[in-house]
Amino acid sequence: MRLPSRSVFALVLSALALPAAPPARAQEAGPRAFGDWTGLCLAGHCSLSAFADAQGPVAFRPEGPQPAYRLSLLRRAGSSWDDLIFTPVGGSVLPGSLIGLRIDATPVARLDAADGWNPVEDGAPNEAIFAPSISQADLLPRMRQGRALIVDFTGDDGRARQARFSLSGLGAGEGWLANPR
Repeated sequence: MRLPSRSVFALVLSALALPAAPPARAQEAGPRAFGDWTGLCLAGHCSLSAFADAQGPVAFRPEGPQPAYRLSLLRRAGSSWDDLIFTPVGGSVLPGSLIGLRIDATPVARLDAADGWNPVEDGAPNEAIFAPSISQADLLPRMRQGRALIVDFTGDDGRARQARFSLSGLGAGEGWLANPR
């Protein structure tokens, strides 16, 4: 699977922490709020992100300390599908470990590093990309029907961790991601 380069993720995802500025070109838009999700486009690469900390979902913070977890849909210029990326900010997923995904209380997937998730190639070491065969065919359609996505994983310190993301606004955000303006 070909994964996005570090420069794309660094540009799009780190820009979520910057104050809003008016779009300079047609290929730039946002940040824009969709319920608990935030959309942003830079250089034709668009993302839709939700944030969480140890207590659960949190709002986008343009300044100050960043939330502990980020879940992003990333659409590259010219692509018709989205990458689904989980980022434990300030930590990472233990290499080779399982990632469990639940929507509300229902388990939907247990992903292993062999075929369910991979570190983002040339990306930050803490970013995990979910396999498109799982995220596009099964996970995203279920996410549209739920209230929360819970990610269970083992941190790089060996401790069990959990990130809970609100799914409120995901559908509207996906509509914007398909045609950002």
